[in-house]
Amino acid sequence: MKHNTDKLLVKGAVFYAYHGATQDQINQGQRFVIDTEVTLDQSKACQQDDISGCLNCQEVYEIMERVTTQRRYNLMQTLALDIILEIQKAHPEVVEVTVGACKAMCPFYRDCKNVVGGGGFILDGRCGVTITRKF
Repeated sequence: MKHNTDKLLVKGAVFYAYHGATQDQINQGQRFVIDTEVTLDQSKACQQDDISGCLNCQEVYEIMERVTTQRRYNLMQTLALDIILEIQKAHPEVVEVTVGACKAMCPFYRDCKNVVGGGGFILDGRCGVTITRKF
């Protein structure tokens, strides 16, 4: 039996949330950028040209938003894994899910008493994780 591995992508979704391992990150909050790639057979959707009954980008986005904004995490790894598990729970036909979770602007705290401007940042880039699970 032929098994199709089609990809459904939702990339660059930005949410403001209060995740982090330090109290400053939790109190201040920050923007998180979430990318999600879902692997599943989309043959039915392709043949019927109809959104009903198939996983779609809007549903994936809503899961990403709900998990990212309604729960609090110390680690982005746990956030990414929970998004994966929620997608798989809603759609057991999913074969694989990859989620990238990044801080939009990542501060690095260090001893900066001798550095003009204090702490360091990654600008025009992100720090984060990518988690993949196969089912």
